[in-house]
Amino acid sequence: MDEIRSALERELHAILESLNELGWAVVFEDYAAASVLSVLELKKPEDIDDQTLILADVSHKAIAQVGKTGQDLLAERMSLEQASSLAEKLSSGTWPPVYPITAEEGKSLGVPTSTEMPAEVYAFMRLFPQPMRNRPSVEYVPARYGRDRQSLMPRQP
Repeated sequence: MDEIRSALERELHAILESLNELGWAVVFEDYAAASVLSVLELKKPEDIDDQTLILADVSHKAIAQVGKTGQDLLAERMSLEQASSLAEKLSSGTWPPVYPITAEEGKSLGVPTSTEMPAEVYAFMRLFPQPMRNRPSVEYVPARYGRDRQSLMPRQP
């Protein structure tokens, strides 16, 4: 029974992680779908260019599709109301994809969460030691990537 429960918990974790990443990974022209939609809240429609309006329309559809798929997957493991609420939070860009949802947050979201780890997992992890890093894992690049990169660079005199 514990093996079945453990397998279901791993599957649920994979679903949650995928939904959160998809909510942010739906990207058009270097912009996350959730961010494109926020433009509609910040500007008047007459102040938004046509391309952004089209991207917002596609973003809305993509987020709705990801949310519906997430709801269907989560409803197999929790009530439809909980599944709907959680899928909406995870697919709409509430958190960036690198945000670690803690066990306490998971519990508050209604996710069956456990911090217990079988000893076998620790033994397996010891077989693959990670190297110590001597330099930072994140590097600051003062310009955004993409097609308009030159317009963001300082002008040369």
